[in-house]
Amino acid sequence: MRNIYYVFGIIFIVLLGSFLFWQEREKPEPLPPPAVQGNNTSPSASPRETTSPGNSQVQIPKSPAKDQGRLVIGITDVTAPIESVSEVRLTISEMSIRNASGQWTRVAANPQTFDLLTLDKKAMIALFSDSNNVAAGTYNRVTITMGGVQVIKDGKAYPAKLPSNTFSVDVKIVVINGKDSAMTLDFEASKALHLTEKSAYIFAPVVRLQTRSQASVQVLANAVHTNEGSIDTDTTIGMNEHGVIKAGFSFGGSTRFDLAGNTVFVIPPASNNSVDVKFREGTVINNPLTLLPQTQRDLVLSIVPIFTLSAEQLEKLGAGGLSLWFRVTLKPNVSTRDFLENLKKLSIVDIAELSPQPSPLP
Repeated sequence: MRNIYYVFGIIFIVLLGSFLFWQEREKPEPLPPPAVQGNNTSPSASPRETTSPGNSQVQIPKSPAKDQGRLVIGITDVTAPIESVSEVRLTISEMSIRNASGQWTRVAANPQTFDLLTLDKKAMIALFSDSNNVAAGTYNRVTITMGGVQVIKDGKAYPAKLPSNTFSVDVKIVVINGKDSAMTLDFEASKALHLTEKSAYIFAPVVRLQTRSQASVQVLANAVHTNEGSIDTDTTIGMNEHGVIKAGFSFGGSTRFDLAGNTVFVIPPASNNSVDVKFREGTVINNPLTLLPQTQRDLVLSIVPIFTLSAEQLEKLGAGGLSLWFRVTLKPNVSTRDFLENLKKLSIVDIAELSPQPSPLP
């Protein structure tokens, strides 16, 4: 009989131990401690919570969800000094990235304005976007929309004409689940800012673009600090007068520009024995050389349009008058001054002048 009690006792102990073991396993894991909030930050703040250690703000992003990563985008400028200009204010309106399937993701849509010269002086990468919900994967193209550019000179603001407000470029952006990635756009203001013959400003962006994956990214007082990681893209691109993006492109310091309405034109460099002529409105121009007297034709080596777009394209842009401009290159040993004086006497000629020469390099 006593043995039976022993058996029941052992069974009871085993059952009790099993019950306690399963109870312990079913306990929920403790929740992580709440993010430290700064004095001015409410519990319902945006995904970038802030805290204030000392005098600097540290932005603490929420952890990415499953199959998502963090992409931090910064704007900077490493440039040479620009004479007489105190600020170059660039507004970026939005930015989108495209994956291998052709799907676009907007990663920033709040316009922000950056003074590029201040960023250069402070050697600072300013925060443009900090997204924690970017789907993991590889992105192969980025499109940036610019809201405009203002130049501050002698305390006055002047608009700078962009050949195009949008540019798109091939990149490699790798977003890894739960990891940090970064993209930095270095706008080189000294290579991008130009003056026309009539002292209007043109801003043709020149940008060094770098992307990193699996990086260590920290945002302090609105400044981005990126360390380590794998560099996936490191390229420099530039925009020409037609708004077309080219790798490694920028205009030389001697390039001359003109504006007609909202269209940017490059004035081609001239030789020492050339003149520019504008025929009067209404002149029918099939072959411009035949419009000149035979005595002048014999002195001409070539006569070509100054502006490369066709007359029809210029008309559509509201700049039809530019199709009347031609550059006349003279044969060797021909007197440019005498040819110019005779050209001005023709009734079909509106303007005749020496072709502008390239500016000397600084």
